[in-house]
Amino acid sequence: MAALIALGYWGYTAHGGPVMRIGFAVLAPMTVALFWGTFVAPKAALSLQPWLKQALALVVFALASSTLAARGHGRLGLVFLIVSVLNALALMFSTPEP
Repeated sequence: MAALIALGYWGYTAHGGPVMRIGFAVLAPMTVALFWGTFVAPKAALSLQPWLKQALALVVFALASSTLAARGHGRLGLVFLIVSVLNALALMFSTPEP
């Protein structure tokens, strides 16, 4: 959810007119949610290896972190990225292989 909020914030604060900003604010999170549901979610449409799901999740979180940094919230973006990496490591070492 935090990644979707960060992407929506990035879209809404983008340069351009109000229609373009609202479009980015809606389409950026929708695109990432569709990607997540297709590849990363526990009941994803495509079955991937657990390590690949974790890698794709980290890509999404890195994207959200970079959008925060691009909008002038570098520290928040860095904290979000660090928490995301620590969470991925904890999941990787605590979840048994299926």
